Amino acid sequence: MKKLLTIRILFIFSVLFYGFTLNDSKTKTFYSLSAASKTPKDVYKLDLMFKGYNEFPNQILEFKNLENLILRGNQLKDLPIEIKKLKKLKELSLGQNPIQNFEKLFESISGLKNLEELDLEMTGIKSIPKSILKLKKLKTLYLWNNPIDSLETIRVKALLPEVEIQ
Repeated sequence: MKKLLTIRILFIFSVLFYGFTLNDSKTKTFYSLSAASKTPKDVYKLDLMFKGYNEFPNQILEFKNLENLILRGNQLKDLPIEIKKLKKLKELSLGQNPIQNFEKLFESISGLKNLEELDLEMTGIKSIPKSILKLKKLKTLYLWNNPIDSLETIRVKALLPEVEIQ
């Protein structure tokens, strides 16, 4: 009887102190659209890095709770305006994609009102459109290894004094 009581206490203790963090769906990362589509409400982080996408997979728009979207290293040239449907998105990684029209890209993402982090590393961006100012919650902008000259960097830092530019 004592042994059973001890086991129950240990079980309750482990659930209370470890269970919540281990089973928290917000910490789970999905690495494929097919896996994420099985439980769309549980998708908070989607990592589709280096999957070979030539176009934005519209299936992503079904993940209403998505907070972190990693599309780094694909062949995306732009994003659809419908990306603004991802109202909870906080982090967007587009690094290493051959984006062709940055004005259009920023028009598309300007509706992401909760976006805090934007990765545009190695995309070929030369200047930052003023529409970036619509991203009021932006905290970090990754621009490493792009053909941005020092005057443009100064202009962007003046436009976004609260944003960390890397």
